[in-house]
Amino acid sequence: MDERRTAILAEFREFLESAISKAKVNFATAERLSGRLHGEIGAHGSPLQTISKSTLHDHVRGGRRQKLPSWEWVANLWAFLVAAAVENKVDPARLGTLEEWQAVYEAAEAKLRRLGRHTTDTEPASLPASLVEPRMTWWGAYADVVPAWFGWFLNLEPLAGDIRCYEELYVPGLLQTEEYAEAVVRLRHGLAPEAEIRRRVELRMLRQRLMPHGGRRVWAIINEMALWNPLVDRAAMKRQLRHLLDASVRMPVQIVPAGAPACRSVSGPITVLRFSHEGLPDVVYLEQADSALYPGDPEARELYIKQFNSLAIAAYRPKESQDIIRRLIDEM
Repeated sequence: MDERRTAILAEFREFLESAISKAKVNFATAERLSGRLHGEIGAHGSPLQTISKSTLHDHVRGGRRQKLPSWEWVANLWAFLVAAAVENKVDPARLGTLEEWQAVYEAAEAKLRRLGRHTTDTEPASLPASLVEPRMTWWGAYADVVPAWFGWFLNLEPLAGDIRCYEELYVPGLLQTEEYAEAVVRLRHGLAPEAEIRRRVELRMLRQRLMPHGGRRVWAIINEMALWNPLVDRAAMKRQLRHLLDASVRMPVQIVPAGAPACRSVSGPITVLRFSHEGLPDVVYLEQADSALYPGDPEARELYIKQFNSLAIAAYRPKESQDIIRRLIDEM
C-alpha cells in the first residue's frame, strides 16, 4: 500500500482509538454494550447499531479493512461512545461533538481522494459498466428522490435471479404494505414536503410490481424487533403482519430472534443480488442511513454472504416463522 495512504489511515485510526480509550471501553466490552443498546435512539438521532468486536478491531488496528469506514459507521461509533461514556461516568464532552468527528473524517477522506484512490465501496464495481452505469431506466420519473447510490441498486434489482435480504428494524421494502411504507418513509424523511413523501412511497410500490408474479425469487430474514416497531401505528402494523403472512406462503420468510449471536455480528441490513447470467458475481448491497456500500473485494462479499447464511441458520424455519407472525397478529 502507498506509504502516504497508510499514514492517513493510521492517523484516523489513532483518532478512533483515542476516543475509545476516553470512553473507557475496549473491543470486547464495546460489542457487549452496543448489543445491549442496539435499537435505542443515539445522540446522532438514529437507532444504535451493534458494533462487532472484529469490525471495530479492523477499523482501529488496520486488519483486512485497508480503507476508511463509512461515515455512517463512524457516526454510529460516536453515538455509542457517548452512551458508553455516560454509563462509565465519563464526561461525553471529552469525546468531541459529532460535527468535530465529521470534520476529522472529511479531512482524511479529502487527503485520500487527492491520492486518486477510492475510500469506500460506494458503487458496484464488480459488475460490467454497462449494468451499473448511472442511467435512469424504469425509475426515471422518480429521479428527484433517487440518489446515485440507490439508482445503481434500482437498475440491478429487477435483473437479479435471486434476492436475499436481511432487515433488523423494518419489514423489507419489497414486502411492505403501502400504509406501512408511508410510516417508514415518514420516520426517515419526516421533514420532507408531502409530495416528496408520496413519491418515495410510490417508488417503493412500483419496485414491488416489477417483481415476477408470486415473488418466488425473494428470501427474507427479518429480525423479530422489526415486528414490534413502536413507532408504527398499531393497526397499520397488524395489517402489515397479515400482508407478511400472506407473502410467506409464496416465498421463504424467516424470523430471527433478536438475541441470536448471528444478529450481534451484523451491523445493518444486508441484500444479496444473485444473477442467473453465467459469469456475473453476486452483488452485496449494504444500505446505510444516507448512503450505501457495494463491497467490491470478493473476500468482503463472501463475508456478508456468510453472515446472511448464519442468520438463516439461526432463524426460525419458515413454518415456525408463520406461527410467530400469526401469534403476533392475535396479540395486537
